[in-house]
Amino acid sequence: MSFILVALFNKWVGQGIDFGRDLWGQIPKKKFILFLLLPLFTAILFQPVWKSLRYNFGTVLQLRNMKDLKENVNPSFLEVDNWYVDRMRVIPYNYMDEGLNVPPGKVRLNVLFLAPIFQYEEAYRSFARAWLAFDYTKVIDKADLNENNGQDFINSSMIHFKRMDLRQFQYFESFPRDDKYKVFTDLQQLHDFYKSGYGNIYLGQDIDRDELSAYYAKYALFLFAIVGIPGLLLLSLVLYLTKKYWYNAETDY
Repeated sequence: MSFILVALFNKWVGQGIDFGRDLWGQIPKKKFILFLLLPLFTAILFQPVWKSLRYNFGTVLQLRNMKDLKENVNPSFLEVDNWYVDRMRVIPYNYMDEGLNVPPGKVRLNVLFLAPIFQYEEAYRSFARAWLAFDYTKVIDKADLNENNGQDFINSSMIHFKRMDLRQFQYFESFPRDDKYKVFTDLQQLHDFYKSGYGNIYLGQDIDRDELSAYYAKYALFLFAIVGIPGLLLLSLVLYLTKKYWYNAETDY
């Protein structure tokens, strides 16, 4: 879609618009701007479409026993009949960060828990075949953070984790490869009780994949209705006025 839009907009903008000298003496600036901005715009706008497609067509590995999981196999979704999570050997970790996605004057608190996943009968006699991640996140004001250093959120997250029924999960979903994935990877490598060469990190899911796929598809349509269509209309108006301006300028010249 991005490349089609680039081709159309490159034609609609017209040859009269000049962005200056070519980049590195070879790449026209107009094409560079289009190829840079349009894929970025569509990636943000249609990210829910990607998630919907992932829940529809992502690789699903179905196993009878957790010990059948191979070391270098990391499917998008994992369904296992016989598995066990050692809640007592969980690794807790909390940290705060500030970034582009955090509003000014606020800070994001992250409370993470990582627990090993075993074969049920060999829970205390074997190593972890995978890792189950729990991610609690909250954005708070820096003023509130200074009062108790975010301890209220940390305590509430720990209480929720302790009360959670870990056997409720229908399947495991591969954890997204973001900054938190790197944190979880470091945690599982530092685990001092169950040494394991298995680095697969999963999220527990108790919502059917079809429901999640339908949810993100509807969310994508909603975004297209409130952002995509107005954005396309506005862009069309800008292109029309720009082309008209350059046409009048050339006529006057």
